[in-house]
Amino acid sequence: MKRAKLIALIIFIAVIILACVVTGVIVAIRNARKPYPHLIFEPQPPDTESTLIWYNSSDASGTSYWINRLDQFLKPYSNPHESKTNIVECNRGRPPKADSNLVCDVKIYDWSFCIHDQAYHFNSFRAGPCIYLTIDKNPEWTPDYYNSSTIPDIIPDYLKDFIIYNEIRLGTDSDTLKVLWVSCAGENPTDMENIGPVVYSPMFGFDGAYFPVVNKEEYLRPLVSVFFERPKRGVLINIECKAWAKNIKHEEGEGIVHFELMVD
Repeated sequence: MKRAKLIALIIFIAVIILACVVTGVIVAIRNARKPYPHLIFEPQPPDTESTLIWYNSSDASGTSYWINRLDQFLKPYSNPHESKTNIVECNRGRPPKADSNLVCDVKIYDWSFCIHDQAYHFNSFRAGPCIYLTIDKNPEWTPDYYNSSTIPDIIPDYLKDFIIYNEIRLGTDSDTLKVLWVSCAGENPTDMENIGPVVYSPMFGFDGAYFPVVNKEEYLRPLVSVFFERPKRGVLINIECKAWAKNIKHEEGEGIVHFELMVD
């Protein structure tokens, strides 16, 4: 009897050890996967543990934090040519050569909606704010772009229609379609009702000219401004933004950023 109990105990311990080993292998495999882009939003809240953008548009002292935060974030893009000669205007979808030491310019002064002169709409009595999306500097990752034959069913209809239309107009191999697409939407049905129209600038994603990262030290991360044109006021809106490429797995948390918006 004692022998049987001992054998059972040994088997139980062996099963536990095996389960731990298998779990460790799975985690190691996941961690060893090829890097993916981390989507980042700005302005970040003052509380580093929070993802809530909450302000009263009629309170200038309250909106000043968000405006100043965006000013600081956008400072490297404001006057990038003052001391640098290797920042160039790139053609759509065409990155600089890997050995050129050149980086693509990001011309935020061309964007009519989301600029400092309009306080990024944080002081607007009717509109919502401008939020900026960017990605981390990851020299080991390049998007595997979608085309009309590979677009997933879950991609937003406006992106699907845009890709198909431009593919018909410009051709399947057009550099214009080399884009890391992005979308922002309410997470839940109520959020979808409350978020209102969303306007993207300068386009629906990050131009392929910024991939891969060829000069990590001086690289200007691509930007997309997201203007929430008329969010419902006085309610908390959960928002999820996604980057879209064939080599991004949303189901594993890749290329997704979440934040909450509340405008009083």
